[in-house]
Amino acid sequence: MNFISATESVVRAIEVAGVVVIVFGMLVALVYAANGLVRDRSWENAYTRVRHGVGRALLLGLDLLIASEIIRSIVAESLETTAALGLTIVIRTFLSLTLTIEIEGELPWRRGHALDQSRKRRSDGDAG
Repeated sequence: MNFISATESVVRAIEVAGVVVIVFGMLVALVYAANGLVRDRSWENAYTRVRHGVGRALLLGLDLLIASEIIRSIVAESLETTAALGLTIVIRTFLSLTLTIEIEGELPWRRGHALDQSRKRRSDGDAG
């Protein structure tokens, strides 16, 4: 087995893992939401649970698919193939970023800033 065929096997395995994560994660999110719906009888909470669960599954699956594209780009044989892989990575990264914003309500690089601000407000309130 040469390097290119070994790399393609690894890429396929990561792609399969990404699809499995998305499908399994969606199923788990649906079951979790249904359980919450039966327990709480709140459609709004169930909807939120399903959106967040599916979003997290998509994020993890997209991360795996992006990783497979990056590995695939290592053995790309032409400039056109590399450009197509690059475009795929850009699109998947954009989707991942928008899903993160949708789920968490803020930009990923602002998470620490918001936490620092809330800590500062609490410490200022305690001192005053």
